[in-house]
Amino acid sequence: MWAKLTADPETRMYLQQPDFVKMMQEMQKNPNNLNLYLKDQRVMRAFGDIKRRNLRRLLSIIQRRWSLMTRIFRI
Repeated sequence: MWAKLTADPETRMYLQQPDFVKMMQEMQKNPNNLNLYLKDQRVMRAFGDIKRRNLRRLLSIIQRRWSLMTRIFRI
């Protein structure tokens, strides 16, 4: 999670804010704490960024596997 937040310029700025870091650490320890911080736009932006990166990674894996399958089975 921290690497993904560091990779984006906007969320990287959030990591310089002690209250944001504390919120993220608390949610990491106890995911149920997410409900406490949903109104914070920085938290929503950070989770949106993480979700986008995970989705891009998943799509990349699917594309590579599809490409391999089409070569193997000549689809």
